[in-house]
Amino acid sequence: MNGSTEEETMGYTAQQVIDRADITELTSRYAVAVDAKDWDLYQSLFTADAVVDYTDALGIVGPMSEILPWLSAALGFCAATQSNMTSQTVTFRDAANAQACTYYIAQHVSLDGEGDEALMLFAGFYQDVLRREGDEWRIAHRVEKGTWLDGAYPGLIPKNAKHP
Repeated sequence: MNGSTEEETMGYTAQQVIDRADITELTSRYAVAVDAKDWDLYQSLFTADAVVDYTDALGIVGPMSEILPWLSAALGFCAATQSNMTSQTVTFRDAANAQACTYYIAQHVSLDGEGDEALMLFAGFYQDVLRREGDEWRIAHRVEKGTWLDGAYPGLIPKNAKHP
């Protein structure tokens, strides 16, 4: 390329290409953690001081100590979920800090108590502030923004009273 010690690929350094792959893996592991209700894995994806904002999904904003119990209860009505991370952009601030926007489509299946299933489809995106801790990227701040919902919204989900 230009003879530099760190070659560039499409405007990214070789390390940034690796970091983008790691960040994509981070968001994929998030989907797996939520769908499996694996709260240890979920928590491992965030920094110790992370703040998560689910208010746009009728949820709460807060630290992990508040988010984990809320999310567990909010997904408790689901017989199954499948989260799909789709388009993603990443902007590097420096070698240890980045921002990402990751689009998602999530399917939630609930049972009505009589053996019938109800399907809800959620779509939106996550706006993340990311921080490298050692060799791992973690989410330091996450805001979920919903763009559409299809299906009946069960009354069992804990709602944030301040949500319009």
